Parts: sequence; structure tokens; C-alpha cells
Amino acid sequence: MDYYILVTGLMSSGKSTLMNEYMHAFPFKDFTKPPNVVKFRGMEFEFIDPAFAINYGGHNYNFYELDAPTVQKWIQFIKMADAVMLVHNLQPKIVYGSHGKLMSAIEDNIRENTPILLIANNYESEEEAIEKTKSMYVFQRLEESDIEVVIISSGDTYFDKNYGMRIKMNEDHLKDVFFCAIKLISNKTKS
Repeated sequence: MDYYILVTGLMSSGKSTLMNEYMHAFPFKDFTKPPNVVKFRGMEFEFIDPAFAINYGGHNYNFYELDAPTVQKWIQFIKMADAVMLVHNLQPKIVYGSHGKLMSAIEDNIRENTPILLIANNYESEEEAIEKTKSMYVFQRLEESDIEVVIISSGDTYFDKNYGMRIKMNEDHLKDVFFCAIKLISNKTKS
């Protein structure tokens, strides 16, 4: 069975870094094309941002990244999500977009009982990260049990001759973030 996890957030929130660093650190499977076909001006939509799958427990968990402006236009990709990973940068250099518009697009279009994983990065303390992230994203129609907050700490920036500038993240922590989304789906399908 294939499950789909939308990784989204405002531009410069850290979603591409999270996806790319996972793909550099761990083996992954090819992304399974979703069953819905979306066309724009006669052309089928193609994912250009990172997309990959993790096979776990006999299922493929497909992670796909879309930034806030894209996902707000292509709500079909919110509707197909079995879980949403919403990345929030607590100390952005520049803010592109609106948290409120993104939150509304997600809440108005996700299927019932779709879990949301709020991912906070660039924090001073864990308490601050949880408090600020929850205050930025207040979902009206979701149960508290459908929302979980995880925290990722920033790593050191370095230059990789093959990939350019990268951020080195704790690999165990990085793996835990993606498997947290898998566990949220597993818990929902069991109940």
C-alpha cells in the first residue's frame, strides 16, 4: 500500500534541507507517482522538488515537498495527503508568504483525521519552539490528537564539492522526524 506525506511550509522554512539531508544520509526508495493526475495548461504536473519513499512494514511512505504558494494553488496535493509535515522556521532570515493562508489551505482541504506534524527548527529552547509553533498554527477543526510537534536543531553549514552548501543535521534526529510521520499514519490506520 502507498501512503503520501506532504512536506510543506513557507519558503525558506527548511523543508528542502530536511528532505535533501534525509536523502543524503539514508537509503530510500523511488517515489510512487500519486493516483491523481493534475494538469496545468494541458501539461501534467511533475514534482520538481525532492520526493522519495521509505518502505516500512510492507508499505511505501511517499514524501513529497511543495512550498506554500504551490500547495495553495494545487489543493489536490493536500487532499491526497495521508499526513502533513508542516515545517516552521522560528528564526527566518526572510519571510515569504502567510502562515494563515497556508494553514487555511491545509485545514480546508485535508481529509478527516489526517495527522499534522509541526516541525520547528532554529529554536533557542524546546519550550519556546513548541509554544511559538503552536501559536503560529492554530487549527480550528482538528483534534489535538491529530497534531504533534517535533523539534529539529540546526546543524553546521558546510560546503560539499558535489552538492554545494549543506547543513549537517544529527542523523538519528533526522530519521526520527520522518519516522514520526510514518507512526502517525500507522496509528490512524490501526484505529
